[in-house]
This record gives sequence, structure tokens and C-alpha cells, in this order.
Amino acid sequence: MLRRKHASAMLAIIVQAIRIIYNTFLEHGLELNFGPGKTEAVVALRGRGLASARAELVEQEDVLALPVGGEHFLRFVPYYKHLGSRVSRTGHM
Repeated sequence: MLRRKHASAMLAIIVQAIRIIYNTFLEHGLELNFGPGKTEAVVALRGRGLASARAELVEQEDVLALPVGGEHFLRFVPYYKHLGSRVSRTGHM
């Protein structure tokens, strides 16, 4: 779990992390799938700079998404489901 006091700083950390992950996958001949239900993030933006942070996001198929480079967008979803487990923004299952 990542935390920052300023919402825009949180977005910068997310972009940096996803770029590292994306490039590492490419180095091994793999490519992340940024489609719905695939590579997504469960994010609860709070704190100072919330309005400016939300301005950096785009709406994509009823969810907010963060541009992470090129044509790729990381979708922010209210919960993530994996193998029957579901994790929400609050961290509850």
C-alpha cells in the first residue's frame, strides 16, 4: 500500500511504479494488458491537492483513468476481484 500526504504526489508515484513494471515486463518479452479487468488500481485519493489530482485523470468507460504513457491508461476501480477475493478502496475484503 502506498501513501502520500498530497494527492498529486500519489499519482506521480503510481505513474512511476507502473512505468517500471511495464518496462520490466517488456524486457522479458511481455506486455501489460491495460484493458478492463486486467491491469487496474484500487485508489482512494485524499488530502491536499485532491482537486488538481482529479484534473489529471480522464473518464474512461465510467471509471477514472490515469495516463501512464503513450496510449496506456491505468484504470482506477472501486474494488478488485481476483480468484474470488475482492479488495476495496478501504482495504477490506
